Amino acid sequence: MSKIIAVERGMELLKVELEKMGYIVHYIDEKVPCDVFIFRSNLNNSLSSVLPNSHGSLILNGDRKSVEEIDQIIKRGLYSPLF
Repeated sequence: MSKIIAVERGMELLKVELEKMGYIVHYIDEKVPCDVFIFRSNLNNSLSSVLPNSHGSLILNGDRKSVEEIDQIIKRGLYSPLF
């Protein structure tokens, strides 16, 4: 089953590339329960729209990361954004 991902508006190129990889991708403000939320720089602007799935969700900063790096983070399910 494909992971469901939400990205911030303005990340259209990332959205398209992730869809090409087989992910189901929405915008965060669509408030769809998702496995992964990808934001650009300020999570506080998007946090009110985050709707995690029932098993928990991965939230990651997509700034300065390639599509391949983001794909690997999603597949591993691990991310250390604070340090």
